[in-house]
Amino acid sequence: MRNIFLKKLFIFVLLLSFTFIVGCDGKAPEEGYISKDDVTKDIISKFENQSLYTKYSVQGSINYFAMEEDKVYPTVNKVNQNIVDLIISDWECSVCGTINEFQNASCTHVEINPTSGKEQPCMGSRPVTKFTCSYYLNLPLHITKDSWNVLTSAGKVDTTYSMSYLLEGRIHAPNSGYPENVYYYPRPEGGFILKAFGVNKALRIINPSDIVCHAKWNIIVEYDAHGYLISETFETLNAHDAPDTDTVYGAAQYTYGN
Repeated sequence: MRNIFLKKLFIFVLLLSFTFIVGCDGKAPEEGYISKDDVTKDIISKFENQSLYTKYSVQGSINYFAMEEDKVYPTVNKVNQNIVDLIISDWECSVCGTINEFQNASCTHVEINPTSGKEQPCMGSRPVTKFTCSYYLNLPLHITKDSWNVLTSAGKVDTTYSMSYLLEGRIHAPNSGYPENVYYYPRPEGGFILKAFGVNKALRIINPSDIVCHAKWNIIVEYDAHGYLISETFETLNAHDAPDTDTVYGAAQYTYGN
């Protein structure tokens, strides 16, 4: 009887230890998140397809292993910076010059494939468009209803211009093989908050120095009711426990005007 009790106690301790280890990896999300489909349907659909502002200001700070400011300058304070929005432009057929809406799967022009002898549509392309991104994590500064999910002329996700793809890809590593996710939370005043918990990622911090840092990260990004970035926050899991020489953390806040 004693042996059975000790065996059960040993199993219980093992399970408790496993739970403790899993619970401490930082990956457990906070309650209250909603699905990406709900974000698209209930929040993104209310974003305007227009630019409300022409200027933005950013204030922020960063610690990068307590490096001196001549290597990683610790603060940013930029005002009245120009915003360049992504405009979902028409695409032009690379062969016949036909211009259609970019969302179309193919243009109306039909050609004969010289190899197969079968009819085929012309495939289109879009001019390269640069748009303003955030100071630290290079996140889209403004998201519109049309720019959230952008498709190529072949009907696939446009990895250059689809804001949902860019936003998530710069926060976590979707093709890394790790079972990680980002989580969307509605803002009471409109817009959404995107959070990542303990994501194992080589995070690129583009300013003040272009840095790539491998670590586990907590990241919070907030967009307002018009799709404008309000804040970005990032920190290694040990940011509140270890000295600055062993941690990386930073945050920036954004305001807008004309």
